[in-house]
Amino acid sequence: MGACDDADRPLLIVTSPRGYPLGEHGRLGHGDDSLHGESLNVPCLIRFPDQAHAAQRTRNLIQPPDLFATLLDWVQAPRMASAVGARVCCL
Repeated sequence: MGACDDADRPLLIVTSPRGYPLGEHGRLGHGDDSLHGESLNVPCLIRFPDQAHAAQRTRNLIQPPDLFATLLDWVQAPRMASAVGARVCCL
């Protein structure tokens, strides 16, 4: 990463493959295939450099292809014609 022009301006994305029940519906931790909100609502935190979009929150549905599109735009890589997804916000 040290060789990149933006090495001092990292984009950080933290997400999870699933939510984590903390006692709701009598469940603690993952392990079954129930479709309750605490399992479906997955956290996705994005930290842009220079505190751009700081403390912004959205209720929009963000899917893995959207994260991929966001990363491609961030590194200014061309998108494949078959790629789906939209960037999460303006970069």
